[in-house]
Amino acid sequence: MFIRYPLTSLLTSKGVKYLSVYQLEQINKEEFYNVNYIFGHIGGYPIRLLDNVFEFGIVRNPIDRFLSTFNFFSKEVLSVHPTNEFLDEWLYSDTYSLPHSNLQSKSITGTIDEDKWNKSNRIQRVLDGWMFEDYSLDINKIKERIDSAHFCSLENNNLLLDKLSSIHEKEYNFTLYKRRNKINESEPLQFIPTKSQIDRIEELNQTDLELYEYVKTTENKVFK
Repeated sequence: MFIRYPLTSLLTSKGVKYLSVYQLEQINKEEFYNVNYIFGHIGGYPIRLLDNVFEFGIVRNPIDRFLSTFNFFSKEVLSVHPTNEFLDEWLYSDTYSLPHSNLQSKSITGTIDEDKWNKSNRIQRVLDGWMFEDYSLDINKIKERIDSAHFCSLENNNLLLDKLSSIHEKEYNFTLYKRRNKINESEPLQFIPTKSQIDRIEELNQTDLELYEYVKTTENKVFK
């Protein structure tokens, strides 16, 4: 979402076809063949269908990502006020903690079952952690996937945006100017997580933490 909003407004203005699949959308795989851009919570699903795909993404600090997910879905999906007490429930209940742990690793290495996705609703997709399947939490396999695509950390997202801008200028004759917008940024938590809660988030996201550190060591070489 951080890069989707500024990109899609430009793509629309230039008549460039794109497909955005997130928690509210159904999947029709035929649509994947007729677009230039694909965004969404669908992991490597497009790779099943398409050849010569330029894969890109931003990897976020796993602690920030987990808290952002908790904050957003508490309010926007589950209609629950985010509190320390409810965060404890997320952290120690299998209902929430297991589907949302190491979610970036699952997304990078996994895919989704479109039939299962289309038969579910928004809340089911969220609670299931986007229904990723066929993923790996083997850090060596995760590194292989990272090395085969274009990933950068959120802190250095300009590396990716510079690359995309050069592609846009060559292919579509426009430049990506407005790169940051408040609408793309997570709302801050209204409480301070305890140290034990942060420790638990780290425990749940050990693989994502390794992934994140690996991307930070490789991103400058990927986009040089």
